[in-house]
Amino acid sequence: MARREEGYTVLESLIAFAILSVVLVTLYSAAGTSLRLVDRAARYSTITMLADSKLDEIAAFHGTLPEHQKGTFPGSDVQWDILATPHAGTSRPSERLVLQDVRLTLHWTDNLHDSDLALSTRHLGTLRP
Repeated sequence: MARREEGYTVLESLIAFAILSVVLVTLYSAAGTSLRLVDRAARYSTITMLADSKLDEIAAFHGTLPEHQKGTFPGSDVQWDILATPHAGTSRPSERLVLQDVRLTLHWTDNLHDSDLALSTRHLGTLRP
């Protein structure tokens, strides 16, 4: 006698549930990773804007920069450090213009990891009489 089966067996249901569970865990993991990457990108965008702001501040300064400056951006945990040195072979005592090599370093902490961004530029300043 042939017996007609309708519906799913318990084993088929358990296998389908296991497959569904694996797919859902993978999707949740991908969503979590995506959110962390979006947060990191937003943080890097903020850091880049702060660095750009500090470089604009340096460019707007007409005198020679002090050899070393450091500080923290207001309302932020990002610290900055500027090291300015005379550019090799360009300054003469009679010249009023001084070319400086400038290194701007930004330092911050993300999720208990220290991070740095270092930028180099040159600054043309005037000697004060």
